Amino acid sequence: MLPNERDLRAYAVGFARRYRDYAAPYAREYAEKLRSCGDHEGCAVWHRVADLIAEDALDTAPADTRIAA
Repeated sequence: MLPNERDLRAYAVGFARRYRDYAAPYAREYAEKLRSCGDHEGCAVWHRVADLIAEDALDTAPADTRIAA
């Protein structure tokens, strides 16, 4: 079962918060490890996570520092 876009976005936010500038490269690295093991679906998921992080459109600010709209 592949995760939906909402789940991928939520994971990408957490991953970006944890790994900061290294998040996208790390996700791509992991994707390629999965590809080399034959897990092509997992590879695609991790590349999508990396794409979301690289788009820089994620709200990675901690909840207590966000400005209310």
